[in-house]
Amino acid sequence: MKNNLKFSFFVLSIIAFTSCSTIKVNYYGNKVNDVQSVTLVSTMIGKVQQPIFPLIDAGIFNEKTNSIADKIMDVEKKNINNYQSIVAGSLKRNYNCPVIFGDSLQNLEGYSQLKSTFNKKRNLSIESNHFPFIITAEDDIYPFSFEKGNVLAYFKTPENYKAITSEIAKTVGTDLFAVSYSTLAVGSIGYFGIYGSLYLATYLYIFDKEGNLVADASSISKPTSVSGKKIDEYLNQLDNISIILDPMIQKLLGK
Repeated sequence: MKNNLKFSFFVLSIIAFTSCSTIKVNYYGNKVNDVQSVTLVSTMIGKVQQPIFPLIDAGIFNEKTNSIADKIMDVEKKNINNYQSIVAGSLKRNYNCPVIFGDSLQNLEGYSQLKSTFNKKRNLSIESNHFPFIITAEDDIYPFSFEKGNVLAYFKTPENYKAITSEIAKTVGTDLFAVSYSTLAVGSIGYFGIYGSLYLATYLYIFDKEGNLVADASSISKPTSVSGKKIDEYLNQLDNISIILDPMIQKLLGK
């Protein structure tokens, strides 16, 4: 009976989780109209967000994730440039304008100086034995000093980033520039950690040509029940970025 109750709660939590809107958008200041160009300056993947409770069940499940943490990070590193292209493609489709990223970003005048000024390896460090750093696309700029890898908390306070984003805005010279951040997360945990609900959370921060944050958006993929010990389970969820991005950006644009 106890097993059945826990399983029922697990299933109901997934149903409730997926039945509500998973896209959230916030606007700050004036909306930027007539966007002619966008730059994608950073594409990042953070550590797997792991549950704490129930203590025993979560502990057992987390141990399975931790045992393949190196493989998860290897998969993320191998795919991050592809995810960068997916984000850029979605921005291009929905803003209907050119998007500067990757090689075209590297070739911008002043970009090398910007990287040498702001890129510090410590900016990507996370206090985690298993997922010790944020993964970024090749040659991206990573100028933001996230405390303990907490990206979401960092962007809640303009004083943390305004001086940096102003310099980025001057260098890239486009109407908008974007920062993308994604992370895998484990939700509900089954009895004795036999299974868990895994999903992908993606966040997009949009800045104007003065470096002001004008909007942010977030979305999550449909959770899947996983054992936690197979690398393909994590890769399959990472690939959902191509599914959730377009609806998220469309809502951000009010479409």
